[in-house]
Amino acid sequence: MTRPLYEVLFFPAFGPMGFYWSLGLVPSLPYVLLSLSYGRVLRHKSQVIEGFMSNSAIFAAYATRFGTATHGKKAISELIGIAYHWRLYALAILLNVTVVGAGVYVCLIRSGVSMGLPSPFEAMLAATPSALLLSLGGAYVLNLYDLLKRYRVGDLYPSCLHFHWLHMVVAAFLGPLLAQAFSPGVSRVVAFGVGAFPLKDSLDAARKYAAKRMELSPTGPVGETSTLARIQGLTPEIIERLEEEGVTSSEHLAYSDPVRLLLRTNIPWVILIDLIDQALLFNYVGDRVTQLRPMGVRGSIEMAAIAQYLDKGDAEEKRCAGIALRLVASKLGLTDDEALILVRGFAADGQVQLLWELYTPEFPDEVLAAVHKEGDIDST
Repeated sequence: MTRPLYEVLFFPAFGPMGFYWSLGLVPSLPYVLLSLSYGRVLRHKSQVIEGFMSNSAIFAAYATRFGTATHGKKAISELIGIAYHWRLYALAILLNVTVVGAGVYVCLIRSGVSMGLPSPFEAMLAATPSALLLSLGGAYVLNLYDLLKRYRVGDLYPSCLHFHWLHMVVAAFLGPLLAQAFSPGVSRVVAFGVGAFPLKDSLDAARKYAAKRMELSPTGPVGETSTLARIQGLTPEIIERLEEEGVTSSEHLAYSDPVRLLLRTNIPWVILIDLIDQALLFNYVGDRVTQLRPMGVRGSIEMAAIAQYLDKGDAEEKRCAGIALRLVASKLGLTDDEALILVRGFAADGQVQLLWELYTPEFPDEVLAAVHKEGDIDST
């Protein structure tokens, strides 16, 4: 007997049941395809870092600072393996496919399509609240947007994919709970909106809602507030991305592994080095760093340059470095001896030495020229 055309087109040889089971996997395809395509971005990052590590001076400074392998390529391959091993992607993709597929299958069962499961089980799934599926759908839409954005900017790492399936699961539970507080006409919008909020915001909202209902006072450890926002150039987006990597203060940023951060984030190399450089200086002088910027000193490298020219420069370079040292002392409220100890401390710091090797612009001459000019103005 000849099969109808619509069955040939829509229900291939494996039949209607196989078609519906396959249909549940279609929304998960972006996770598979974009993760596979992201391999070219990882290869590019690896080549960029290997290019830096091929410089013996840079690798020596890095190995001294972080005690890594004795070969540059081996060190990079180890870092990539820790952060981007294919098994990490495979597990994250599998979990997302499972959660998304489960949501699609429940929607099909609710619409009257049998998936061949035991009748009591399908009856239970058919009674799934619509608010749950709406919240799951809202989380999926947000995750798909996040997936495409991260792919576009070269920041698609495995752990972010794990947060996607967790977000969908959490939203599926939170949506129906929070939607109960609203009228039926509004509850569906609320349920979808719960999923469309980032995971952190959803959990914060649920925590506040529970605390209010249970009349609990919020408690938590008291600590130093984040100082990242006081570093020049750290926008809220970059701060959020750094916090995802456990960098929550200027102190954390100052002593982070710059190679590891480059691998795990999409922050451009020169900007990343500049941010770490600024954080090192900020840790010592705090908000007084703003007094140093007009004279061309924005970070620890410029401070170390003053010490280097004082110790190893020619007569003119030593004169300019002396002017710089006195200006630094004046603007920070230090004696000349205290300022000298400060700049020599930066020059001896292993992290500063590594940043100096990595930072390509010819900054020392520019810094001292700017300082020399300001010193001449002050002396008139």
